[in-house]
Amino acid sequence: MRKSTPLKANDLDAVVNKRKRKLTDLEKILQSEKIIKEYVQNEIVFSKAILTLKDQPFVFPKTLNVIQGKYGSHKSRLAEHICSILLKKPGHQIDLLLLQSNGTEHLVCYVDTERNISEQYPYSIQQIKINAGYEIQDEIENFKHISLIDIKRSNRFDAFKLYLEKIREDYHGHIFVVLDVLTDLVENFNDPKNSLQLIDLLNSTSNSNDITFLCIIHENPFQEKARGHLGTELLNKSSTALSINFEKDKSLNDQPIIKISFLKARTSKRIEPIYVKYSPDRNRLVFAEDSEVKKIVHNRVEKANIYDVANVLVKKLRGKISKNDLFKLLAQEFGCTERTIENRIKEILNGTGLNDLGYSLKKEMIRGKTYFELIKIIPENKQEEIF
Repeated sequence: MRKSTPLKANDLDAVVNKRKRKLTDLEKILQSEKIIKEYVQNEIVFSKAILTLKDQPFVFPKTLNVIQGKYGSHKSRLAEHICSILLKKPGHQIDLLLLQSNGTEHLVCYVDTERNISEQYPYSIQQIKINAGYEIQDEIENFKHISLIDIKRSNRFDAFKLYLEKIREDYHGHIFVVLDVLTDLVENFNDPKNSLQLIDLLNSTSNSNDITFLCIIHENPFQEKARGHLGTELLNKSSTALSINFEKDKSLNDQPIIKISFLKARTSKRIEPIYVKYSPDRNRLVFAEDSEVKKIVHNRVEKANIYDVANVLVKKLRGKISKNDLFKLLAQEFGCTERTIENRIKEILNGTGLNDLGYSLKKEMIRGKTYFELIKIIPENKQEEIF
């Protein structure tokens, strides 16, 4: 196998500069053919992930990546945590959802389009610095943060394109760009022409340069879909796409637990959802406890919610009760079938629901019949109290 050093994708730019003119489209196609041929004749060594989550690689260099969610779902805060990890001061220890970087230096560029520049956006930048181990007064050389809020919407695409060219010329290492929010870079996010123009810019830039994009985008109300034609195209072209939203109860009210789902992970195996919550005391996202997640999930059950069943058991169950009597009592209480109650009791016997209240349910056979008994959980070295 030949071991010649393959050409790089940005050799296209080198050709342009050498000739002092732009390549024609045909010249670009022929040049790309030559570059691809060089890569094909050598062993492909895939790039290491820039970021891992729970030791699972999920953001790779020179890719488009997405965080989508409803208004107020902490999309920006998750992006801030990612920036903090990439900028982390050497020796600084902090747990931000078990996020880890690959340890190389990156120029992190945060582009904001919607927060005011007197309070909201500066406060966000402060949190990135603090979580990365710096003081708010510290200047971080490889951290840039700009706002496009004062740029006329019709001019934002061109303004961003010029800024992108500038940072690419000024910095020669890997650049990680956060676009918050992406739809504000185009006049009409439902216009295919506007949308494709922006996506093509991001794609071509990441393909020919050492640049990775993290795009923040709102979801449509009452839908789990990123906004407009732009959102559709972005999901199609992205390598990794996350959805972050509050879990809801059966009445569709937001609950305090936030679910982060991986809609797409092109270069990784399927990643299971993770559940987090916002901690006001720590001003960051933290993992939710398993019991909190289970409670939220069960709260979506229409009839005989397992936690409601557990509460009724504590209030009404005294002494031993036969299976038939217990199932009839609970079925009448919740207006459901005994089969539903049987399923809930199975989960309660495994510890769900009652343990949080300090009780357990004991099941035993007496003369061929099944009986249940409520037992209060008390500290070790003391006898269990039976009701």
